[in-house]
Amino acid sequence: MTGQPEELHTPQNAEEPPEQPSGEGTGDPSAQMVEAAEVPADSPKAAPKHADAAAELAAAEEVTSVTATPQDPPTNLAPTTTDRLPTTTSPAAAAAAQAPALPNPVTSPPAPPVARAQVEAEATPTKASAPAPPAPPVSAASAPATAPAAPPALPSEGLVPGLPEVDATEGDEDELDLAEQAALAEFEGGVGLAAPSLNEGDRREGVVVSVSDDGAVIDVGGKTEGLLSSRENPPDAVAALTPGQEVDVIVARLGELGEFAQLVFAREENSEAWDALEAAFRDRATLTGKVTERVKGGLSVEVGVAAFLPGSQVALRADHNLDEWIGKDIEVRVVKLSRRRGNVVVSRRELLEEELKAARDAVMAQIEVGGVVKGVVKNVTSYGAFVDLGGVDGLVHVTDISYGRIKDPTEALTPGQEIEAKVIKLDRERSRVSLSLKDMLPDPWQTAAETYSEGGRVSGKVASITDYGVFVEIEEGVEGLIHITEMTWSKRLKHPNKMLSVGQDLEAMVLKVQPAQRRISLSLRRTAPDPWDGIEARFQTGSIVEGRVRNVTTYGAFVEIEEGVDGLVHVSDMSWDSQPRNPKDLVKKGQTIKAVVLSIDPDERRLSLGIKQLEPDVWEKFFAIHTVGETLVGRVSRLAKFGAFVELAPGVEGLCHRSEMPPKEAGRKQSVRVGESYYFEIIKVDELDRRVGLRCSSYDPVAPEVAAVAAVEGAE
Repeated sequence: MTGQPEELHTPQNAEEPPEQPSGEGTGDPSAQMVEAAEVPADSPKAAPKHADAAAELAAAEEVTSVTATPQDPPTNLAPTTTDRLPTTTSPAAAAAAQAPALPNPVTSPPAPPVARAQVEAEATPTKASAPAPPAPPVSAASAPATAPAAPPALPSEGLVPGLPEVDATEGDEDELDLAEQAALAEFEGGVGLAAPSLNEGDRREGVVVSVSDDGAVIDVGGKTEGLLSSRENPPDAVAALTPGQEVDVIVARLGELGEFAQLVFAREENSEAWDALEAAFRDRATLTGKVTERVKGGLSVEVGVAAFLPGSQVALRADHNLDEWIGKDIEVRVVKLSRRRGNVVVSRRELLEEELKAARDAVMAQIEVGGVVKGVVKNVTSYGAFVDLGGVDGLVHVTDISYGRIKDPTEALTPGQEIEAKVIKLDRERSRVSLSLKDMLPDPWQTAAETYSEGGRVSGKVASITDYGVFVEIEEGVEGLIHITEMTWSKRLKHPNKMLSVGQDLEAMVLKVQPAQRRISLSLRRTAPDPWDGIEARFQTGSIVEGRVRNVTTYGAFVEIEEGVDGLVHVSDMSWDSQPRNPKDLVKKGQTIKAVVLSIDPDERRLSLGIKQLEPDVWEKFFAIHTVGETLVGRVSRLAKFGAFVELAPGVEGLCHRSEMPPKEAGRKQSVRVGESYYFEIIKVDELDRRVGLRCSSYDPVAPEVAAVAAVEGAE
C-alpha cells in the first residue's frame, strides 16, 4: 500500500492470526507496539525500529482522521489488536492497555503520498514542543460492518495554527474548509472560530433564539445574547422573525452584567454611499448632511448612511441644547469610518476650527505693533477686557485703559461696546494681542514739568492711602505723593489715615517733579507756617514753658510745647539728686509739666529743657553756708575702693578718701557703713566743679536723733 511502511503492509484478505498471549513470534505490528509499550522509553532495550513505527502510525492516524469522509468507508472492518490483548494485572500489561489504539493497516484507508513527508516531519519530536496528547482508543469491532464510519473529531491542536478546537459532538456534519474558517475568523475579528467580545457599533449575523412581545432574543456569538427590542425597531419586522432565522443586526448598546445587549436591524449596505464616504474620509472632504434625530451622546446625521455626530463635535464650545439642531442641514467631515461594522463618525467642530484658524491668520497678518485696530468688547474681567478683532481676541489690561486710576474695568468698558485701540504687543505664534486705550490720548506726563513747578501749589483729591503716605490725583493720569513726614510739622502722626481720608480735597506744595520716572513729590505741612521760624523770639533761654510729655526714653523725655515744636528734658536735668534715676520714675507719657528753656538751636530744630532748674541750685546754697574746716554730720550713701561718698544735703555729696579715714581698729572689717551717719570735716571745696573733700574723725556713728536734726537743717 502506497504511503505505508513496507514492514507494516498486510494483505487485506489475510486470515486473522492466532491469538498470542504476549505477541512474541508474530509479525503483527500492533503486537510489536504493545511490546514496545511494555518497555520504558528510556530503557536501552527499547528498539528504535518500534519507536519509529509508532510515530509513523500515530501521524498516519492524524492524517486519516482528517482526510477520511463518510463517502469513503473502509473496505474491511476487523477487530483491532487491542481487542486481542490478554487480560493481565502486570504493570506492563496495564501500561499497554492504557496506550492509544493503533490503526489497523488493513482496515485504515491509505494516506495520500504527498502527506508522508509532512507526517514524518510532524511526528518527529522536538525539544521546543511537547508531544500531542494521545487520542482515546477506538474499537472498530463495535461499529456496524455496513455503516460508514462517523467523521472523526478534530484533534485538540488543529492542523492550521490559530484555529480553535471544534467539538464534533454537536452533530454539525457540514464542516467548514480551511478557507471558510479563515474568512469567518477575519469577518468576526476574532481568532479562529471563537466569537470575540461585543463592541458598540459591531455588525453581526445572529440567529433568532426566541420571539416575544418585547422583542427577539438573538444569538450574536458574543459572551451574552442580544435583544432586538420592539420599541427601538419596527414592531412588525420583529414579530415576523422565527426561531432559528438568521438576521443581520448592529450592537447599539452593551448591557450591564447579566443584561442583554441592545440590537437594531442592520440596514442594507449602500455600496455607492460607502464608496463616497471612504473617498471623503481619505480626502478629508466636507460633506453636507441632515440631522435626523438625537441619540445618546450626540446626534444622528444622514450623509448617505446614518453617521454619529458626538455632542462635543457639534460646535466650538459644548452645546447643551442639541435638540435645536434636529432637521438642520450642516457641513461635517468624516473623522472615523468602519465599513465592516457600519460605523461613521463625523465632526462639525473640526471644520469650524479650520475656519477660525484661517480667519485668525488673516487678521494676524494685518496687525502690526503700533497700529490702530477696531473691535468689539466681548468680556470684561477684574484685570481687563477682551476685545474681538474679527477672529482674534485682544486684551486691554486695566492699567492700559486710562492714564487715571481705575479700580474696576467695568467703570470704562461694557460688553458689546465698539472701541479703537492701539496694538502695544504682538505674539503671532500664540495669537496674542495686547491693546491700549490710553495710548490713543496724549500723555499728560510729557507736559508735567512745564505745568507743575517746584515750590508751586496744586489742588487735588486723595486717591489712595498707604502706610508711608498719601497719593493725590492732581489731574487725570497725574498723581503726586505726600510722604508721611511731609503731612504735618508734628512728629506725633502714626498713620496717614489719622489725618486724611480717600476722596478728600486738599492743597499741597510741589517739592520735586520727575517726568521720566512719572513722579511728583508733594508736601502738605509746608502749606502752613514753619513753627521753628522765629522760635527764639517766642521762647527765650531761661523762660519757663508748659507742655505735654509726648514720649519717655531711657535718656530723657520729649515735651511738646506747641504744634511742631518738641523739647528734650535730659535725665540729668530732671532732678538735683547726684545719683541718676530712671526718667519713667519722674515723669509719665501724656503728663503736662513745666520746664525751663535751657538752649535753642533753630537750624537743627533742637530745644533743651530742664525740670530741676525750677528749684534753687543746692550747690550754690551749700557753698554760701559752709566753709573749709567746718564739721558736719553726713550719711554714707555708697562705698568705693578709693573711699566713701557722703550725702551732706539733698543733692549735695562729698567724698571722703580712704586716706582721710582713721586707722582700722583690731578686729574691725570696715571703717564706715552705708546708711550710717558720721562726723565729717570739710577739708576742700571746688565751687566750679561742685566738689567737696571730707575727712572722717571717728568711726563711731552719731545718734539717730542727731542725724535726723542734721538732715532737716541740711534740707533747709
